[in-house]
Amino acid sequence: MFSRLLLALPLLTALGGGIARGQEAAPPPADEEPAAVAADLPLPPDIEDATAEDATLTPRVGPLMSLEVDEAIDILDLLHPELAAELRRLREDQPQEVARLVATRFPRIRQMLVLKRTDRKMFDLQVSSLRANRDVQRDKERLRELTYAKDVGTTPWRERWEAARRDLRNQLTRRFDIQHQIRGLEVDAARRKVKQLEELLNRQWEERKARIDEQFDRMIEQEGLELPEGEAPSDAEEGSGER
Repeated sequence: MFSRLLLALPLLTALGGGIARGQEAAPPPADEEPAAVAADLPLPPDIEDATAEDATLTPRVGPLMSLEVDEAIDILDLLHPELAAELRRLREDQPQEVARLVATRFPRIRQMLVLKRTDRKMFDLQVSSLRANRDVQRDKERLRELTYAKDVGTTPWRERWEAARRDLRNQLTRRFDIQHQIRGLEVDAARRKVKQLEELLNRQWEERKARIDEQFDRMIEQEGLELPEGEAPSDAEEGSGER
């Protein structure tokens, strides 16, 4: 189980955020239960491009509710069923440790939970993007293996090497297209937000006098600045807010 978790974790680094390259996990002692150290596994590095593009995200790290952990594991199941199955099994004996693992090692999972509930189209694209990141990494490693293979220069090697180059380029194209769709949705959302702000700004200006009068009257009342009984404000004061 421990080794399977180690193999599964790299493809999920985009959910982890900020793990330094070169960090490796030490194998557990022979007499130690794997479940006892599962929550402390360091995440191996994965796709740098995805991590850099998501650097603006500021996920909240903290305890996850039980239902959130279930949903989080369901999301991980879309990316790596084997890892999700191991987490579910571990959760039966150590639910708090698994909750801590999910919350601290995969902080972006919170954003994915929100997207799943509020924007299913964006959620599906983000899942596709993570899968594309995984496939790019896989094909890159495959090309690296072939580049340094012992049978370099032979005809079968050349055919495999050229096929691996094509596969990697196809995966990069797929990832680019998915990320382009994501950016398009983000631009559409930004446009809607700007339109809402413009409408709010125009409405506030149309209600300018009423809003100022309301603020003025409330301040006078709260601060006890009313005129003595029998006195009235001058005409100049009443019209001082006009332009």
